[in-house]
Amino acid sequence: MDSMTVYTTAVKTANFSLAAQQLNLSPSAVSKQISQLEKTLGVRLLNRTTRSISPTEAGTLYYNRCMLILEAIQETNAMVKDLESSVGGTLRVWVPSVFGRSLLSRVAADFCQEFPNIDIELFLSDAPMDLTGNGFDIGIYLGDLPDSRLIAKTIGPLSLVLCASPEYIEKHGHPHSIDALADHSMLIVTGNESIDIRKVKRLAESAKLHERSAKLITNDLDLAYHSAHAGLGIAALPYYLIQRSLNKGSLIHLLKDFETPGALVHMVFPKSRYMPQKTRQFIDFLSLYFVDLAEQLRQSIEIEKQKRS
Repeated sequence: MDSMTVYTTAVKTANFSLAAQQLNLSPSAVSKQISQLEKTLGVRLLNRTTRSISPTEAGTLYYNRCMLILEAIQETNAMVKDLESSVGGTLRVWVPSVFGRSLLSRVAADFCQEFPNIDIELFLSDAPMDLTGNGFDIGIYLGDLPDSRLIAKTIGPLSLVLCASPEYIEKHGHPHSIDALADHSMLIVTGNESIDIRKVKRLAESAKLHERSAKLITNDLDLAYHSAHAGLGIAALPYYLIQRSLNKGSLIHLLKDFETPGALVHMVFPKSRYMPQKTRQFIDFLSLYFVDLAEQLRQSIEIEKQKRS
């Protein structure tokens, strides 16, 4: 096996045994190959203890250069494969849980219909994202981007809209102004400023959200969505989450002149000199999907305004 691959794996795992497991070699084979590499270079690359290993100053320099070379080789191989084949392969996507369940499943179905040779592996998680360490091609991120190792493309805001079920409206009436919300049961989603309507000053003040108890407070967006369907109260939910419910009439869009952009949605991907066709196609596809989503919301609001005039 290539000595660069063996060495970089050993540094990443900080242990000969763990490196051997990943490389399908014996620990002694890993140790022997790195010792031979040190002999060839005439320099010690690793500090060794009975439990772990760590790179020397020269070893760190060598590791960084090896990683650049190995990445360049992977990119070159991908470029050649892309040139000789149609758009295809498996696309690994990391996505927040609710966002993935409510929107990405539909996007994936439409995308696979247009690109039948591409398979999608969707990994849903609300844990901190590690694209490079887990081999993901792309990730969906909501809000500020903390990882400078990633490249980001902004695809749009999470527009919040007020909604309630027909059953709730029939029982409690239809609010025709923001001030009227003070007489209604409100559902509050916490844990994220972009979807906490108490952070929207003009709404929170008019609805007196800080002066009275909410009917439901939850940190789970999915629970708030289902509670709105169940007729528990009025909620401000992301448009992507409730679009189909609005179209079917199982939720009613209230106060259409009230709409506020929430956190920005980003597509993020590892820095690379070359991007496979499958990744480029998905980025373009999802970008257009969000453009269409925003246009549908805009048209819905315009139609309502025309009805009033």
